[in-house]
Amino acid sequence: YEWEHFWRKLREEEEERERQRQEAVKAAFTNAWNNYEKRWATLANAAQPLTFAAIPGPTLSRPSSPQSLNIRTIAAFLLSPHHSSNVSPKDRIKQALKRWHPDRFGRFLAKAKAEDKAAIEEGAGIVARCLNELLHGEAKHSVN
Repeated sequence: YEWEHFWRKLREEEEERERQRQEAVKAAFTNAWNNYEKRWATLANAAQPLTFAAIPGPTLSRPSSPQSLNIRTIAAFLLSPHHSSNVSPKDRIKQALKRWHPDRFGRFLAKAKAEDKAAIEEGAGIVARCLNELLHGEAKHSVN
């Protein structure tokens, strides 16, 4: 009986740790998404020249360089079940593409600091390509 109690208690503690870990993940994604949306809302009215760090990357943690942007981290963030549950994955990708499309993103490049312009342009290009790839993948999966 004592061993049974011991193992049950151990299992309950493990389950509680896992529940807390899941809650922390959910909170991290929710907070990151809210910050991403807020930063986009203020970006259009930014008066000072923009830096790479000022551009809200579609990733859980702020990208340090264009090379830190990739399809895996972008998909994990944009398609997370911890935010925007009322928007389909395909629509999330389409909304992001509207922001990151080179024709629309050009207005931010015009505001970029000279020394950050190349990095911003490269990062935006990477994001746009990843989003197009995700959209193509979504379309393929929805047909099957």
